[in-house]
Amino acid sequence: MTTSRRAVPYTLLAIATLAILSLPLGLRAVASPADPAASGPASPRALTPSAAPLDAVRLAGPVVLWTGATATYATFGPAVSGKAVSGRAYSALSSAASAAATWSFPPPGQTGQISQGPLCLTIPAGAPGTPVTATTCGASPAQQISLVASANGAALRSAASATNFVDFSPSASAFQTHVQDRGDGVQTSLLKPAGQAVLSVATVTKGAVGTATVSGRGTPGAAVLNGTQSARVGTDGRWSMTVVGADPAGATVRFAQSINGQLYTHADAVITAWPVRPAAPVAETFFPDDITQDAIVRGKGQTGATVEVRSGDSVIGSATVVAGTWSTSIASLGSGEHPLSVTQTATGLQSPPRELSIDYGAAVSITEPADGTTTS
Repeated sequence: MTTSRRAVPYTLLAIATLAILSLPLGLRAVASPADPAASGPASPRALTPSAAPLDAVRLAGPVVLWTGATATYATFGPAVSGKAVSGRAYSALSSAASAAATWSFPPPGQTGQISQGPLCLTIPAGAPGTPVTATTCGASPAQQISLVASANGAALRSAASATNFVDFSPSASAFQTHVQDRGDGVQTSLLKPAGQAVLSVATVTKGAVGTATVSGRGTPGAAVLNGTQSARVGTDGRWSMTVVGADPAGATVRFAQSINGQLYTHADAVITAWPVRPAAPVAETFFPDDITQDAIVRGKGQTGATVEVRSGDSVIGSATVVAGTWSTSIASLGSGEHPLSVTQTATGLQSPPRELSIDYGAAVSITEPADGTTTS
């Protein structure tokens, strides 16, 4: 509609009121990050350990060997350089676990050193009954140890010999080699990720609508999972992930920590609602009775928003919406009808334009008296 000073001095332009789309809480896919107003529904993503790459986190814990010969639980003692690893037998696993020394193991399924500080478990080649010792960690095949599947845990065997396994000698209160696996096995259920830390969220920094960078702390080397997304905890224990597909209405996003394919602890990040693009403001033009005064553009909008009135590319008026209403005067644009565009900006997002026009009427011309003459 057009407001004309000549024909309709006080006509009001009726515009539809503001409508705000409310979205449910949760994870959603964003239709177009470039368009803050666009979003589309998607199913919440489930946590899946398979989303993480292979971890390289070592395991650590009290080392207890179930021994088939005596049906007891033998504990690994502390490492003493050049000495046979001492042991003691217990009838109950719980008693042995509380008394055993802690050693560090390679990740499951991998061959590597079993260590305690600078000393490594050494399983030599040679005749059965050769002492299993703790020696300075190096490149010796006797220190490259595999955990071989056993009926009662994981039998220990080094790369130095395909037939020598670890056995416990009650008479020597120490460990030695045995020619074959008799079902003896380390109780791997006692082993936990070395240096395991509880997963935590420290900061949440929102980016474009539907995205946020979340960072926190966890176990060095572990994977942090959020649905199909994953990140790696660095050697300094810190991790960071840019979350995509979060609901523009806000979301609580859950992260899980995966270590060696297992989920250990989780943490939630609360992402507050992203701003919603405001609707086009209500706008109308108005001419005061006093023709010497400027025309007024006024209307309704989102409280706190900044309204701008444009003629072409030029801003000819602006106002702040107070208690839902706004008003600004504009200088004369000259005779005739002029299109206007009105937008409001809130929380950094600009509304679509509201198009209207203002008509100053035809230019006044004098036909009588003739130019240059006067009348009395």
